[in-house]
Amino acid sequence: MLVEIVSGAAALLIFSYHGISLGLLHFTFFELLLIISCIDIDHRIIPNILSLPGILFFCVVSFFSQGIITWQESFLGIMAGGGILYLIALMYYGFKKTCGMGGGDIKLLAMVGAFTGWQGVLFTLFLSSLTGTITGVGIILSKQKFNMKIAIPFGPFISFAAVVYLWFGDQLIYWYLN
Repeated sequence: MLVEIVSGAAALLIFSYHGISLGLLHFTFFELLLIISCIDIDHRIIPNILSLPGILFFCVVSFFSQGIITWQESFLGIMAGGGILYLIALMYYGFKKTCGMGGGDIKLLAMVGAFTGWQGVLFTLFLSSLTGTITGVGIILSKQKFNMKIAIPFGPFISFAAVVYLWFGDQLIYWYLN
């Protein structure tokens, strides 16, 4: 029931702010992030059936939409989002000889990049890493037994940070730089 309430509230906010056509695009993005986050929390996977079509859809939309991002920015966002996390996953594997991040997170950030461009990817990666780290430390410290090998789904943090970027990114970046 919580998901339905969040979806309804998001629809109300998004459509009242963006109108119908742009609102549909933003609502589609939000709903994909919400669905992916719920699945990642419950099953610790991000299904390709959601993220890969999302990458393609938002990239194609960038060719035809005006006022969001250009197709070049979308393509750079896909490369930055997928590339940065892929590189981090490769380095972690080279160092630890075990996987530290799933491929779903990589594709999710690529989808975020397809919608927000490379600037959105950098903001999303920073904020999701920060909130994920704070949450992880809190969970580790709250456990009776100290364990640094706790698996925490990263998808919800990526999704949260992407939504924050869309609503408050410009203001937060301006505040930070000044």
